[in-house]
Amino acid sequence: MLCLTTGCLYKYGLNRIFEFTKDAGFEGLDIILNDIFDTRDPDYLLRLQEFFKLPVVSLSLPSDSTPKRFQAALEIAETANIPLLNARAPLFTNIRYAQWFKNEIPKIQKRTKVKIAIENPPNNGGFFL
Repeated sequence: MLCLTTGCLYKYGLNRIFEFTKDAGFEGLDIILNDIFDTRDPDYLLRLQEFFKLPVVSLSLPSDSTPKRFQAALEIAETANIPLLNARAPLFTNIRYAQWFKNEIPKIQKRTKVKIAIENPPNNGGFFL
């Protein structure tokens, strides 16, 4: 399956990104969760998937995530039937999140159908895994 990430089109709205993705022949989308409300609205994501007949195959968290953001992203994935949640390894300076990440992600994975992937980001300053 050939998918497009919204990260490369982040200045556009999701409706237009879905349209571009469909027209370009991609088969799915990775939604980068950011401060734009539409990326965090599971009902809207479901409507876009249905309208464009194009699945959202994954959600991706930013590197400055928190336990609260992770849980919210997981709820979006579960509600919108998105099978994969990509999480970046925490910054080593974010000790609380790093400890939570290390201890809780395995427990969460056992409780959800959503697969959790840990992204290995480029080394530009202190990730912890």
